[in-house]
Amino acid sequence: MNYLEYIDTIPKIDQSLIDEAYWCINNNKNVYPDDSYQYYKTFNAGEKIKNFAYQYFTVDYSAKIHIVYKGLPIHKDLVRKEAFNYIIDPGGDNVYTCFFDDQKRFKQKFLIEKERWHRIQTDVYHFVMNISHPRIAITISKLN
Repeated sequence: MNYLEYIDTIPKIDQSLIDEAYWCINNNKNVYPDDSYQYYKTFNAGEKIKNFAYQYFTVDYSAKIHIVYKGLPIHKDLVRKEAFNYIIDPGGDNVYTCFFDDQKRFKQKFLIEKERWHRIQTDVYHFVMNISHPRIAITISKLN
């Protein structure tokens, strides 16, 4: 099964987009459905990030910034089958994204490269291990 693949047809983003991502985190409201949930937060992306993303994805996609914190359990995403992510800060050294089958048996793990676009399957059980500080990424999701 192809849980993760890099997408090298989308270039690295420049520092102004990274700065905008941090601005969105610091100045926008968390839009994750459960605002009190402490292990995951998501913020609407700014116009520069959206304009960049729409060069490679259609308007049927949304661009957000997400933060994963230590303690996020093994889970399946609720509303998306896959995501296209760009890791700004991996959340520490040797941080692995792990995948599991439906019985939550380990299948595969990846040390996802920073500042490289990738597609990740999110409708299977997955988990991020060894996080020492917040993991920050731009995430692109298909609207349903």
